[in-house]
Amino acid sequence: MKLKNNNTKGMLKEDKHVLQTIIEAMNDGISIQDTNYNIIYQNRIARDIAGNGLGKKCYSVYEDKNKICVGCPVEKAFRDGNLHTTVRKVTMPSGETGYWEHTAHPARNDQGDIVACVKITRDITERKNMETELIDSKEKLISASIKLQETNTALKVLLEQRAIDKKDFENRILKNIKLLIMPYLERLKLRGSSPEHLSYISILESNLMDIISSLSMKLTNDIYSLTPKEVEVCNLIKEGRQSKEIAEIMNVSFETVNCHRQNIRKKLGLNNSKVNLRAFISSLSE
Repeated sequence: MKLKNNNTKGMLKEDKHVLQTIIEAMNDGISIQDTNYNIIYQNRIARDIAGNGLGKKCYSVYEDKNKICVGCPVEKAFRDGNLHTTVRKVTMPSGETGYWEHTAHPARNDQGDIVACVKITRDITERKNMETELIDSKEKLISASIKLQETNTALKVLLEQRAIDKKDFENRILKNIKLLIMPYLERLKLRGSSPEHLSYISILESNLMDIISSLSMKLTNDIYSLTPKEVEVCNLIKEGRQSKEIAEIMNVSFETVNCHRQNIRKKLGLNNSKVNLRAFISSLSE
């Protein structure tokens, strides 16, 4: 029986040695404080952090204070018997700012009474710096998003104003044509000009009105890419002129006008369609 007890004591001693070896090898600081806040154990990291503080008050060794620290996790663990964690901002030996995470675990005896507290100290500077960088990146993204929204809003306002200005410009042109040009065309028609001249006057009057219409812009844009001659033919077709009449007005051959008409139908996508060319051209100006 005595041999058994000796074996048991030996096993406990061996287990304690193994446990202490593991704790000493940890990268976290491990210290144990009794209920009077006296340090009764420190592992290697804990000693490296603040030196050998065995038998001294923890707040004196770790914080250089003469009383319990405000928000001390050990004090909280003694008070309510729960686990508590705090993060403290510290100045590292290099002079840089660091962060230590302190976690306090209450230790109880066989009767359930708290007799000590195990405090684990971990350097979380790298993690905190990463969190700060992520927060900064998020704030920058939010700021960039806000600026983009503001830019889009400003662009929308500018585009809307541009549309208004364009409409005003077209209206001014129309008003000036009606006031400064159309009266003289009316006088020319009243002077008994020849039928040929009257035809030219009518065409001129019609084309002046088309200057501010969407027809010319639609026919000459990148979608249709009509030539100036083809646009002229389109305007005459829109006015109801036949190919023979168009040939006389433009002083070209009948075949040339028909060639223009075929090219126009092809560019407008009507080459293999029975859609009326005049109706289609008229729809573009609506």
